[in-house]
Parts: sequence; C-alpha cells; structure tokens
Amino acid sequence: MLLFHCSQAVVDGLSITRKGKQESWISPTPLPTAVVEPAVPHWSWHLHQVTIARQRVWVAMEQQTRFAIVLWGFKKGEGEALLHCFYERLANHLIWTLTYLELLDDQQAEKLLPPLLAQLSPFHFVAGSDRSVQAHIKDVVQMCRLAVSEQGCLPDNQEQAANFDMQLNQTPRSVRGGPYIFPDEQLLCLLLERLAGHHQVTVDAVKAAFSAARRAYFDVPPIA
Repeated sequence: MLLFHCSQAVVDGLSITRKGKQESWISPTPLPTAVVEPAVPHWSWHLHQVTIARQRVWVAMEQQTRFAIVLWGFKKGEGEALLHCFYERLANHLIWTLTYLELLDDQQAEKLLPPLLAQLSPFHFVAGSDRSVQAHIKDVVQMCRLAVSEQGCLPDNQEQAANFDMQLNQTPRSVRGGPYIFPDEQLLCLLLERLAGHHQVTVDAVKAAFSAARRAYFDVPPIA
C-alpha cells in the first residue's frame, strides 16, 4: 500500500470544484483499521506542493530514507497524472540504479517492477504531515529554486528530471539528529529489503557499490 501524507497545499492542489461540486483525491479520515495497521508494511511518502517558475511543483519524500522525487506539469486536481509520473520515476530510478551500479542487469532489474507495483497498491492520499520530513522537503524546494534560477527553467524531459532527482538524493541528510545518510543508498536498500525473495542482492553489496561509485566520482583512492 502507498500512503501519501499531504500538506495543506497538496490538499488544496488535489481538490477541484466541477459544476458546483467539490471533488478531491484526499481520503476521508479516520482511515479504516486495515489501512492504519496493514498486514504488511506500507510505503509512507510525504507530499508537498509549491510554485516555481509559475508551475505547480510537487515534492514527494519517502519517510524513512528521505529520498525525494520532484514532479511537475500537472494541473490542479490531476491526481491520476501525478500518480502515473510518480510510479514511472520510481520504477526508472530503481532500474537505472541497479544497472548503473552493476548489481543486476536490465532484465533482472525489470523483474522487480511487478512485485514493487503490487506493494504500492492500493494508494491513499491523507491530510497531515511530519515536521521533520517537511524540513527536508523545504531543503529540496530551495535546491529546486536555486537550480531554476541558474538554468532558467525546470528539466524539460524524463532523462533530465531523473538526473535532477539523482543529484538531490546524493546530498546527505540527518533524521532527527541521527547520523547522516545518503537517501539514494538508503532507498535502494529499503526497496531491496521489501522485495526480498525476488533477487539475491545483499545490503553489503549495495553499500560497497555506492561507496565505490562515490570514490570514483570524487576520484578518491580506496582505503587500504
């Protein structure tokens, strides 16, 4: 199950009035017990909306790993388009990361998509937010504004958007005063943990691959 915790800006952005009738993607509260206490762990993402360069920009952040996906190009009330883009970006990120780090090949990585999408269904948008997550979302928003001020616009295709997400999630973040974590690494570990039984990639292998990739990026020799 996918649970989006929505800021008030998102509640407003996912609600629209048609022919005098209010329509909203926000689920009524309280949620059913099966949703609040699911039999299997659910995916908790937080969603916020801002305006950048005269566009509605949505920031989705996974609660545990603080991994962020930045979405745009949707009109008020277009929850279906937002969900479609979210699923696509998350799936593409999973495949690209696994293949880039040479943990799986394309065919092996794509086999993880059906069980992942099954875990992300059903979905619920609920009102409410977490102060700690919102603080990190505000940091992401500032990075988005800075990027737009330097480049003049938001990324204009899927490849540029994916690269933008990659850059955002290579920035270490601390959760409630804890040790700093890399969201990209933490999300992949969590995804593979939730998809156990569908692959043979270990957490140690993920951490070693990310460590090697970061050393190569900064041209740092391995520790003897």
